[in-house]
Amino acid sequence: MNLSDPIADFLTRIRNASAARKRFVDIPWSKMKESFAGILKEKGMVESFQVNVKGTIGTLRIYLKYFAGRK
Repeated sequence: MNLSDPIADFLTRIRNASAARKRFVDIPWSKMKESFAGILKEKGMVESFQVNVKGTIGTLRIYLKYFAGRK
């Protein structure tokens, strides 16, 4: 899949998962996306994230932050 704007795709996946009240969202990994996830965690916008990389291919799992009852 060829993405023209990886950051827009990253943010859209998070926004869509949040709207669907998912617990987490998996995003194709890159160093840049991992850095953005770190900033989002630092600012308190996401709960946490995990990186699963095998070679150059990997997944970034972002755990979304909600109030009680996923609101």
